[in-house]
Amino acid sequence: MNTITIYSTPSCTKCNATKNKFDALGLEYQEILFEDDPEALARFKKMGYLTAPVVVAGEDIWCDFRLDRIKALAKAAKEAELSTVN
Repeated sequence: MNTITIYSTPSCTKCNATKNKFDALGLEYQEILFEDDPEALARFKKMGYLTAPVVVAGEDIWCDFRLDRIKALAKAAKEAELSTVN
């Protein structure tokens, strides 16, 4: 599974909802606050991502709380785990 990074801002409801869902599904991630990485903020804005959080999972990037994308990551992680067990 690729490393997952959640770029967020403090006190962001959608950021917290995203992290809470990742936690509930057992998905590991690293969090980077935009205030600690202004270059990332500028890069994502230039790419058109204007809402926090921005989630980067390998080549997959999205912004905002996206339950469909989070569930897809959880499904892929579970499938990858099952394939290594069998």
